[in-house]
Amino acid sequence: FNLRQITDFGIDYIMDGRRLTADLLNFLTINSTNPNEIVSSLLDKSVLSDHKEVVAAFAADKLNESQIKAVKKALSQNITFVWGPPGTGKTKTMGALASHLIKNGKRVLLTALSNKALDQLLISTLESASPLNKFNITVARTGSVDNMHDSVKIFSRDIYQNRQYRIKRNAFTWNEHVSLCTCVATNFASLASPKTADPGPVDFVIADEMSMASIPAIIAA
Repeated sequence: FNLRQITDFGIDYIMDGRRLTADLLNFLTINSTNPNEIVSSLLDKSVLSDHKEVVAAFAADKLNESQIKAVKKALSQNITFVWGPPGTGKTKTMGALASHLIKNGKRVLLTALSNKALDQLLISTLESASPLNKFNITVARTGSVDNMHDSVKIFSRDIYQNRQYRIKRNAFTWNEHVSLCTCVATNFASLASPKTADPGPVDFVIADEMSMASIPAIIAA
């Protein structure tokens, strides 16, 4: 196949992220001896949790052995990369991970390069965490409602500020709501935009499409 034939089958572009990853590793290595709060937190080897109940917790999500292994790694170290060809269940794995964290009282930021990937990650998380009210989960999806999947528009600013849907007891502004939500979903571009509500401090960041992101986008996340 030539490149044009390949794109006709739905592959929009091809990118090798190895150089990008190597550059990021080199940056972190060079700065590892310098006092820096962000770099230090990434390089810290402290164990977050042993999470011995992981296998049982993810039985309902029907994760396979390699997916459960990825989740356990993510729960036991500060930074984890998950690679896999299309269709291998990366989004399902990340959604199950996010759901597990949220149900255990952690604040989670979901992010991705594209709105489509971000919404698929959010949908996967919500399906795994259902029903949301059982775990007192609140969700905010930042960005233009025009770029969102129909099923997540209910978590947008437009719906939040609509009097027809707004919960009477909720007196928070949209920005306050985003900073307090259990789960916030926003793309890479919005993370660096001063016009987007600040998600505030979170316990975990789960990002999709990292191999296609620029180094500034990765640092922002």
